Amino acid sequence: MFLLPYKTASKSAKTMRDYLGVTMIDPQGYETHTYVSPIINWGNGWLSRSNIAGMFPNGFIVNPVKAIARAVDKVKTLSSLAEKGVNTPIWTRNKEVAESWPQFGAIVLCRTNGGRDGQGITVHMPDDELPLPNADFYSVYTECEKEFRVHMTTLMDGNDVSLVVERKPKRSASHEHPIIRTGEDWYMAANTLSSINLTKIKGVAYDALDAIGLDFGAVDIGMSGGNFVVFEVNTAPSDLGPKTLRTYKNIFKAFEDNYNGSSL
Repeated sequence: MFLLPYKTASKSAKTMRDYLGVTMIDPQGYETHTYVSPIINWGNGWLSRSNIAGMFPNGFIVNPVKAIARAVDKVKTLSSLAEKGVNTPIWTRNKEVAESWPQFGAIVLCRTNGGRDGQGITVHMPDDELPLPNADFYSVYTECEKEFRVHMTTLMDGNDVSLVVERKPKRSASHEHPIIRTGEDWYMAANTLSSINLTKIKGVAYDALDAIGLDFGAVDIGMSGGNFVVFEVNTAPSDLGPKTLRTYKNIFKAFEDNYNGSSL
């Protein structure tokens, strides 16, 4: 088993490499690797099809590059989720549609496609006098009772190898607007979901990964009005505590044990 990161300097990739005890592949080396074991793609969505074919003629990449690129693209993510009936925040690329939301009391998030950690988000409150700025797309801010992150795989043929943690906001936020929180503005805690809701949220996370075409990922989900809403899917999560690392090790180890070198 080998690890392909989105960049070799990634802290989370190094943590995962060391915990798994595997070799990390330089994504910019473009060397041919004749490995016949699974290659864990940790957030790399930019390698071209020809690069992949040349670098890994015999290896099976866990988490396709194309699917990770789709997950990074917020519009493609939301579109893919909507096509599969996965609940998401209300969103649009049409500015005129978004301009009608404040009259109903909605907070509008004017967003840049592909932005990370709150980058490129402008918050437009219902009573703002300034017009809505141009943006790649717009979404309605979803008020949540609780938020969760679900580390999940679609590779296990129904076997439950997952971890659900509750995301709780820290007292201080790094973004200038208090409703926008980046990864470092949360801490993870044990979830307090009922067994019924735990089953539901795992199903939602599975459907989200399946809609985007991912083999594994960390799905950010909010509970709003008793419903689960998917915000995004992370393919190189940074919150790698002991339980999270064990979860991914179990996912990857089980996959490696069932891998025959050519197909699943």
